[in-house]
Amino acid sequence: MTNVLEAIKNRYTCRKYTDQKLTDDQIKKLVDAALQAPTAMNAQAFQLIAVTNPEVLAKLETSGYAVLPAEVKQRMDQRGGTLLYNAPAIFYIMVDRKTHPVFADLDAGIIVENLALAAQSLGLGSTIFGMGRFPLQSSEAQALIKELQIKDGFEFSISCLVGYSALPPTPHAVDYAKVTYIS
Repeated sequence: MTNVLEAIKNRYTCRKYTDQKLTDDQIKKLVDAALQAPTAMNAQAFQLIAVTNPEVLAKLETSGYAVLPAEVKQRMDQRGGTLLYNAPAIFYIMVDRKTHPVFADLDAGIIVENLALAAQSLGLGSTIFGMGRFPLQSSEAQALIKELQIKDGFEFSISCLVGYSALPPTPHAVDYAKVTYIS
């Protein structure tokens, strides 16, 4: 395991995964990292769904790709023509915006960052993945909601792809122009 600052520095968005499956131990460590994320007022108004089943991943891929907006589809076609980048796992973070309307999505952002940093720490690639919403907007949405066991009242917030990277890591450049110091 790497230290936290190294994981932050080296984390990158992986856009191509190998077909190597994650181990049960890796999945457990990722789930633990997500569940250890703080939430506002300790509301814990989320549902974490860990999907590694190849058949379910294939359904998410097909149904989501079919409803991509044209400009997104064009970009995905340039990146290999897959929605999930062949990731062997996707973690859905669903939130209950009715009982926790102000902070639910902020909490999901913290959870997904924990997942991404844990993946990096385990030597895995990750993609913080807003496009996980597309399968849930497809004609297959109701069947997928049932198959994913999404609880009543919970809605998509963010997702995270995780797996072994098929490409060399390329962390983004740091832009200090985005920082304002007030001393």
